[in-house]
Amino acid sequence: MTGIQTKLIMASICGEANSGKSSIVNLLCGRRISIVSSKPQASRFNVRGIANYNKTQIVFIDTPGVFKPKVGGVIERQIARNAWDGIRSGEKIILVVDPRKKFQDGFKYILHEIERTEQPAILLINKMDMLTKEQMDEFEEGLGENAKLFEKIFRVSAKLNVGFVPVIEHLQETATISPWLYNEGEFTDQTDEQILAEITREVIFKNLEQEIPYNTVVRTEQIKETEDIIEVLQTIIVERDGQKKIIIGAKGTMLLILLRQSSLEMQKVLGGIGNKKPKRVKVTLFVKVSQIKEGML
Repeated sequence: MTGIQTKLIMASICGEANSGKSSIVNLLCGRRISIVSSKPQASRFNVRGIANYNKTQIVFIDTPGVFKPKVGGVIERQIARNAWDGIRSGEKIILVVDPRKKFQDGFKYILHEIERTEQPAILLINKMDMLTKEQMDEFEEGLGENAKLFEKIFRVSAKLNVGFVPVIEHLQETATISPWLYNEGEFTDQTDEQILAEITREVIFKNLEQEIPYNTVVRTEQIKETEDIIEVLQTIIVERDGQKKIIIGAKGTMLLILLRQSSLEMQKVLGGIGNKKPKRVKVTLFVKVSQIKEGML
């Protein structure tokens, strides 16, 4: 982009768990950037997704679902701290809300914290496909004085990919003249190892949502590429023997399911990682029991 006047904006995307923010980041970036799960606190750290629209680079910071951490909960405190660090690191805050939840304590907590940041904010009312226009109007009117926290309010649907063009146009308009932070072709700040680990975590949560805690750790130990195949070696870390048995399943059936689904999902994205050509992916998973500490997330 040398010699061309470029623009840059950092936008932090936040919201309660299951508001759809990670789906929106993936949609706006045109590829899978963040884990998508109905499990609360599935995302644990901030992930940057890079999207280039003409001469404007938008860096979306996908933050963990915002919640009040429990007293004494070490992992919960770290996730909450990561979320607010990510929110404050952006020039603009984008709050994603599920209007079906109305004005619950979690939403009020986020509004209060946004007010304290004194940063410009945008409200995305997601899942408009699930409510009538009258219900959407009722939600927006119910914001009352809180509506003043937002410079713009948009109604969108991540499921139908509707309503996002005005959002992008607004971000382009408010971006500042600046060199790009990332090169053309870069789409995330995550390493290959992190991307593949999050794929396996997402597969675990989709298959074992109720049985496995959100602080399950997946480590990518090795990525080995040959002419015909990419071999991925990963370790799944849980805290109890019972959780290990659930992941392995009777006669190893669940582990086989996880292996198969992880391999398929990795094959979809490996074409975009490091400009590699798509190849067959073979995943090997080990399951380990260990105490999960704050620094492991």
